[in-house]
Amino acid sequence: MGKGKGGCDLAISEALSYSRAESELTKQGPRKRSVKRRKTVSPEKQAERRDQVNAQVKELEGHIQEAIENPQKITDWIKEMRSGELWRYSYGNIGLARSQAHFRSMEITRLAGFRRWEQLGYQVEKGQKGLHILAPKNYLRKDPKTKQPLLDNNGKKQYGIYFGSVSVFDISQCRPILDENGNPLNTDLESTPAAEQAVSELCQIASEQGIDVYRGGISDPNHPDASKINATLVSDPSAGGFFTEIDKRPIIVTRPGLSEQEEARVLAHELGHALMHSGRSGYKDHDDRARKEAEAESAAYIISGQYGLSEEGQANYVAHWISSLDKKLEEQLKEEGVSGPMLRAEIKERKRWMVRDTMGNIQGAVRLVMERASEIRSH
Repeated sequence: MGKGKGGCDLAISEALSYSRAESELTKQGPRKRSVKRRKTVSPEKQAERRDQVNAQVKELEGHIQEAIENPQKITDWIKEMRSGELWRYSYGNIGLARSQAHFRSMEITRLAGFRRWEQLGYQVEKGQKGLHILAPKNYLRKDPKTKQPLLDNNGKKQYGIYFGSVSVFDISQCRPILDENGNPLNTDLESTPAAEQAVSELCQIASEQGIDVYRGGISDPNHPDASKINATLVSDPSAGGFFTEIDKRPIIVTRPGLSEQEEARVLAHELGHALMHSGRSGYKDHDDRARKEAEAESAAYIISGQYGLSEEGQANYVAHWISSLDKKLEEQLKEEGVSGPMLRAEIKERKRWMVRDTMGNIQGAVRLVMERASEIRSH
C-alpha cells in the first residue's frame, strides 16, 4: 500500500537512480518532441540536474533515518497531516521542503504544485521560487537495438520508474485568483465537511474499493454472514466496529448506536485496515498486531482531522511501535541464528525497511481516501 504515488512514498530503491534512468533513455535514442516543445537540454544542464537529484535523494534518506532514530518526528509529521494538504507528501519530501523553507525564513503550512494551486483558485505570485521535492516518473522501456517498446509476458508495454525533481509552493507564495468583477475564485480551504458527510463519503470510497460496509451490523437474519458478524460485535462490546475478511471479501462493520462523529472515526480506522491489511492489498501478513494498529490508527487520525472530527485518536502509535522494534527484532534474529557483529547491523537494516514501509502505507492510504473524497465533492 502507498507505493507509486506522487508524494514520493515509493521506496527509492524500487526505482532506477536518476543517472541510470538517464543512461537507459539515452540508449533508446532521441525522443519525439511536441511541436511546442523544441528545447534541448545541454550536457552541462543534464549533469547539474543529476547532481541536484542525487543530493536530494541523499538528503531525503537522511531525513528518514533521523526519524527512525527519533520517532517523535514521525508523530509530529502525523499531527501536521491532520490539516492542510500535507498528506499529499511523504515524510522525506516534507523534510526536503521544510529545509528549503527554513533557509528562506518561510513556514510551510499547505503545499501544492503550480497547476494544483490554479485548480484551487490560487495563482503563484510572480517571482516566487518553488520548493524542490522528489517524485517518481514513468518512462516507456525500449529495446536499445530495435527502439521498440519492451513487452511483458501479457503483451503489455513495460514502464520503468525513476525519481526526478519537481517544484511545489506554499500557500504563502500564492494569491487568490479574481474574476472579472474582482471576486475571489479560490476554494475555501479551511472549511471541513460535517460528520454525516464523512460517513457518506467513507462508505462510498470503501464500496468503490470492493469493501462491504455494514453499518450497525446485519439486521437481515437470512444474510449468510449475519450470525458470524453479529456474534463478533457481541463478543467485544467495547469495540466501535471491526474489519474482517470472509471468503476473501474485505468487510467493515460498525456498532449500532454510534454518533455520526464516532461512526466516522470507526470507519476511518477500519478503512485503513481494509486498504492496508487485506489479502487484496498485497500486504505481507504477519503477527505484529501492534504494527497494524499503528498504521490504521495513524491513517484514521489524519483522515478524521481532514473532516474536522474531534482529536480523539492517537498520533503516537507509530512512535511507540518503533521504540519496541529493537527488542522484537533481536529476539526474532536470534531465533534465526543471527548473532555476533551481524546482529546489530541486521536489526538496523530490517528496522529501516519496516519503518519506511509503514510510513509509506499510512501516507498511501490517506492519500487514496482524501483524493477520492475531494473528487466526490467536486461533482
